[in-house]
Amino acid sequence: MLSQVEEVEAELEKARQEFAAIESAAKTLGANLSFDLDAEAEPRAQFSKLYKYGDVSIKQAARLTLAEFRGGLTSHDLFSRLNRRYFEDRLERTSFSPQLSRLKADGEVVSEQGGWVLTEKGREIMAQGRILPYRDEPDMEE
Repeated sequence: MLSQVEEVEAELEKARQEFAAIESAAKTLGANLSFDLDAEAEPRAQFSKLYKYGDVSIKQAARLTLAEFRGGLTSHDLFSRLNRRYFEDRLERTSFSPQLSRLKADGEVVSEQGGWVLTEKGREIMAQGRILPYRDEPDMEE
């Protein structure tokens, strides 16, 4: 059984290396891979709708991301996910942090044990349509 575990671990390491190579190639080509391989966060639903770069603000992206991860995300994970998902890894951390602070000051997010979570006020703002609705299909004229 130990040899089987070692075999599986070796296969997993090989898969990680292959994925890293794919991510690197995609970044070089300017592609945005929005894979969610982090099982710990357990999103409420997979991101199935598409936005193009520039469709949402940093605060909107934070609300959308936190709405999907109701258990909360650390600041690092929140930044990584929304940067990859909505900003094609172009967003600077120095632009993100002040917006997260503003969301906190406005009472839209709080930091709890599991990380940052969307408050009832943040969910109400989303329900009022202050963010763009999801698009079912990508813009084919891009």
